[in-house]
Amino acid sequence: MKSKAEATALARATITGSLTIEGDPAAMAGAPVQLIGFGGWSGRDLVAQTITHEFTFDEQGGWLMTPELAAKT
Repeated sequence: MKSKAEATALARATITGSLTIEGDPAAMAGAPVQLIGFGGWSGRDLVAQTITHEFTFDEQGGWLMTPELAAKT
């Protein structure tokens, strides 16, 4: 019983979120993400669970990507 309770507690102890930034051809789901200059979020061991791409058709062209981040606390 104790190990199941601990597993449930660990599953709940997560950080999740997303951010939208300029697209990067080297970005891959499952890759580590480092947030620099984000206060208390800097230095956390975050992982890009998924990455959504949105192409932009403005003067500069290119695309934006939104990685969904997650980490155990």
